[in-house]
Amino acid sequence: MIIVFMVFVIPKITDMYKDAKVNLPSLTQNVISISDFLQKNYIVLICFLLLFIFLVSVFKKHKKTKIYWDKFVLTIPLF
Repeated sequence: MIIVFMVFVIPKITDMYKDAKVNLPSLTQNVISISDFLQKNYIVLICFLLLFIFLVSVFKKHKKTKIYWDKFVLTIPLF
């Protein structure tokens, strides 16, 4: 949901601010920068996400690292 917001909604809002030519707060500028980064580098981010998912799945299944995964899962708080 946040990714969709950052990729599709923020650019439209950015165009409105560019037309107004106003100084934006630093937090707003940072959100716009992150949105630009996501738009320009989405292929690299998807590749890293797939790599991360693959590595986690290997980590979970490997005999020597499964104990660490189980300990990690047990420490995650349930809300």
